[in-house]
Amino acid sequence: MRGVVFTFDDDVSSHHDVVASTFEKYGLTATFFINGSHLNMWKTVVDDNGVCYELADMSDEQIADLHTRGFEVGNHTISHLPLANKNSVVLDAFEATADKLNSLGIPQPVTVCYPGFNIPRADLVHSLRETGYRLGRVGYSNRQLVGHYRDNNPQTWDRGPDNYYVPGECHPFLVPCCGLFCDHFTFELFESTLAKSPDNAYCVFGGHVFTLPHQVEKLERICQFCSENNLNVISFRDLPVE
Repeated sequence: MRGVVFTFDDDVSSHHDVVASTFEKYGLTATFFINGSHLNMWKTVVDDNGVCYELADMSDEQIADLHTRGFEVGNHTISHLPLANKNSVVLDAFEATADKLNSLGIPQPVTVCYPGFNIPRADLVHSLRETGYRLGRVGYSNRQLVGHYRDNNPQTWDRGPDNYYVPGECHPFLVPCCGLFCDHFTFELFESTLAKSPDNAYCVFGGHVFTLPHQVEKLERICQFCSENNLNVISFRDLPVE
């Protein structure tokens, strides 16, 4: 394994308040993929005891603060737009978020994350490359999703070589996740996912909400493990493309 990348989608407020602070605590970095329109996709979270946690999207000031603190801020379209839309419409959605980030003092992103773990068409990849992007992240695999339950339940995955990013072998605009942080993703599964990585590969992880106590505890345990084992944790934009 050559390195580990942690990515977080949808600009949830806990990314600023919890996730970034946890990574800083252990001297690690991460990448945050931003929707520029404050969608509130994860507005309410309910724990196993029925306790309701109200969330919001990050404010403009919090997004800018992540950049100031050295975290990568990537592009996730302005409104989580499905890739089934026309190429020009999807490109406009990426451009709108890039403009929003620029207004906050954040340079043009060089990485994208496709909404809904979908696979981009070849013409979209070509246009993104022409615009100056270098890398794009998909979901569990660089193939189309099999089904919502399986692809969002890491316990059901049979991890193989196509779940890891190998520069020169994997398309840089089809970088897969080898793990998605959710309640099914245990610390033990994190360890076994790293252990299965080919020697020449990078392990890329994706995540969303981190607000419930058991979620925060798991994230802290993972960060501590990476720090204590001196793993090479890098931003998504620092992945080599060949």
